[in-house]
Amino acid sequence: MDAPPTVGPATSARSDDRGFGADQPVGDGTRPSWHARSGRLTARKRWALDELAARVAPRRADPFEGRPRVALEIGGGTGEAALALAATQPALLVLVAEVHKASLARLLLDLEAAQLDNVRVLAGDGRTLLAAAEAVATAPEGAGVGPLELVRAFFPDPWPKRRHHDRRLVDERFVRAAASALRPDGLLELATDDAAYAAAMTAAIRAETRFVPAGPPARADRPATYYERRATDAGRTVHDLRVRRRHDPGAPTAGTTRSTTPDPDKGHA
Repeated sequence: MDAPPTVGPATSARSDDRGFGADQPVGDGTRPSWHARSGRLTARKRWALDELAARVAPRRADPFEGRPRVALEIGGGTGEAALALAATQPALLVLVAEVHKASLARLLLDLEAAQLDNVRVLAGDGRTLLAAAEAVATAPEGAGVGPLELVRAFFPDPWPKRRHHDRRLVDERFVRAAASALRPDGLLELATDDAAYAAAMTAAIRAETRFVPAGPPARADRPATYYERRATDAGRTVHDLRVRRRHDPGAPTAGTTRSTTPDPDKGHA
């Protein structure tokens, strides 16, 4: 089927004000954290990649657009969670990054159909946006406060072999960056169906004193994604981790003592 000749409000931004990540380095200088995947691209999906991607890319000069409320999802897949979040919170700017072309094309087409104007899509490594948020926090005018209220990474590649563990997205460096990028009370939400990866995520979170347990709800407020459905169909347990950024890194939070170790599993199913 030929692509439609017009685009909706979600793609109405000027193309010369977009393009964040087009000439950015991959992530934080490490190897890619994803497996190479291929998928069949129909003519309509190719149209989405050619025409829509640049129009909804984060702004080059200011990917956060000076918004008071910004969320970042890294590895958004086909966008099920990101689009649901954007639809229920229209005042929230939702940045979502994806590298796989077939998933990215589906995300773009669904965004176009949903007519959401609060979603920006990075066709690339979402760690570039996380690094940009961290830079905002460390800039003199940032006063140590990041621009994000939510960072999400659902079902990143687990890289189960020990020799590949350095390719995992979520490690202590990632968690530190998220803590810097988040504003006080901001949330870090992670999910995986790999028990060993869940344990490694938990250890990385416990090593970062700026995070405390977020408490209920038992899981992040999100729909079941494609990878979660695959996991449950195969009988694997889904591990949801959800923690909150402290107001003061050196001060205990209500109901805790200074020696308490943050436990992302507390209050979770």
